[in-house]
Amino acid sequence: MAEVFTVPADPSQPAVVRQRLRAVLGPGHECADTAELVVSELVTNAILHGCAPGDPVRLTIRRLPRSRVVITVTDTGRGPGTAPRLRLAGTAGTNGRGLFIVDSIASRWSVQRAGTGHRVRALLTPQDPESASRIGLVLPDTFPE
Repeated sequence: MAEVFTVPADPSQPAVVRQRLRAVLGPGHECADTAELVVSELVTNAILHGCAPGDPVRLTIRRLPRSRVVITVTDTGRGPGTAPRLRLAGTAGTNGRGLFIVDSIASRWSVQRAGTGHRVRALLTPQDPESASRIGLVLPDTFPE
């Protein structure tokens, strides 16, 4: 079953989307924290680069067996950016890390054309503490004292 909704391309919307994501996944979902980060990055990218102000950003959240989650964000392609792509930002840059973060924590992700825009899809699977530490993710129960 998938939850599909649309938000306007506005800088206030990533917070709205995170709240909606938490409601869809429910309390204690194994991928909730990772999904929140991924949805923030993808929606922010769509708003900043893939849409004109006020355009619709479409979000689909699909829960799969074994606590897996697929997040799909679709933009209109009317924004100032080009196709979403993985790139490394310079140390002084304030953007350019979104898809790098998604690439680091998603099991798989892809970009596809969707009409005049783009659809970015990420598959998230629960992480065990060892695999999370290999990618530099610090889980709440493993914070240094």
